[in-house]
Amino acid sequence: MNYFIKEREWVEIFKILRSFKDIHTKDEQRLHQFIEALWYIARTSCQWRLLPFYYGHWRSAHRRFKKWSDKGIWEILFQKIRPLIWKLL
Repeated sequence: MNYFIKEREWVEIFKILRSFKDIHTKDEQRLHQFIEALWYIARTSCQWRLLPFYYGHWRSAHRRFKKWSDKGIWEILFQKIRPLIWKLL
């Protein structure tokens, strides 16, 4: 699978994600795939059900997204990676 998030940016994002105690970060590849899926949805504005299969099952991605939203992880993560986001655009 081709990743849109460059390796150097992913290393920074992964460091931040590992600092959260509430999320599982042992399987880095699956975590990377999940973040890429969310980046795809943000870029394309597609519906969850139309998420391409190579990002995993749409329902699993949505469920994880919702859990992270409820815990406030996205707000903290976006504040910390704001400079990286501009590089990705």
